[in-house]
Amino acid sequence: MVIVFPLIGNKSSENKHFAECASELLYSQLEDSRSFLIKDYKKDILDIFNGDDFFKCSKQTLKYWSKIIDWVVTMDRGDLFSEFMTKW
Repeated sequence: MVIVFPLIGNKSSENKHFAECASELLYSQLEDSRSFLIKDYKKDILDIFNGDDFFKCSKQTLKYWSKIIDWVVTMDRGDLFSEFMTKW
């Protein structure tokens, strides 16, 4: 995943299809084994989500990410919303 997360974070138009495929890969991994992987991927997922250009992607990529973010929030034992708001 060291290679995959930067692909997702790169929002250039030339990378659009690679970002969508990488998002699908992340989605598939979490769909099958989220209880094991959420802790390891949480920081990278939230870094991508908090990026200024997060929404510069395709509809399909957003569909994957809506579920990915839902899983992160659901599996988080702390108060993710409070943690997020303290940053802003």
